[in-house]
Amino acid sequence: MGGTDGHRGKLLQRLKARRAALARATLDGAQATVGTPVEWPSPPREEQDAGPADAAPADPDTGMRRIVIRETEDGLALHRPASRSFPMILFLLVWLSFWAMGEAFALREIVRTPLVVVAFLFVWLTLWTLGGLVVAGIVLWQLFGNERLFIVRGAVTREINIGPLRFRRDWLPGEAGDFAIVNSGTPGKDAIAFRTGGATRRFGTGIHRTGLEQALAAIARHMPPAARGAAAPRQ
Repeated sequence: MGGTDGHRGKLLQRLKARRAALARATLDGAQATVGTPVEWPSPPREEQDAGPADAAPADPDTGMRRIVIRETEDGLALHRPASRSFPMILFLLVWLSFWAMGEAFALREIVRTPLVVVAFLFVWLTLWTLGGLVVAGIVLWQLFGNERLFIVRGAVTREINIGPLRFRRDWLPGEAGDFAIVNSGTPGKDAIAFRTGGATRRFGTGIHRTGLEQALAAIARHMPPAARGAAAPRQ
């Protein structure tokens, strides 16, 4: 077991530098290429000005449901900033202000009330606190969150970032595959799914369908044929 873990660690370390270079290239071009696939190397300036003849027209309904596709000599990176709904963010911030007042009131009453009432208030405060943390997480995700998928020589990394917080999972070549677009049945909730062992992971929930198809085509170019999965939607 120790030898297997050591080999895995060494392989992940070798891939780390390539993934870091790919991440920097992606973020450097993110602001300029949001919503469109990125060619690597970049086409000549006259071709950039003219634009590809078969490019899909801009879809006004995509809104903030966007994706950056970056292909370099290091591999593939998909970068999706969190979708932002400013009316929802404003509503949740107002809700959190009332949540904070309720939190302060319950803490004050716990100190003043008899033990029997304290037990009830403690249960209520626990649930109330958890609810507030969930809402705060939603606000932080919409303001500062992003999701990334890296493919480097068949190795797959999925990252979820909220500001400085980073949650990352790595799968070595052969550990992730069967990429496909899944139909959720709810408008705007389609995603790219892939399998890792016995689990199914998702990436890009809420991205416009055109963006998902472009991302899936890019994944197919960077994964071994046996791991690509089906381009057709999975029900």
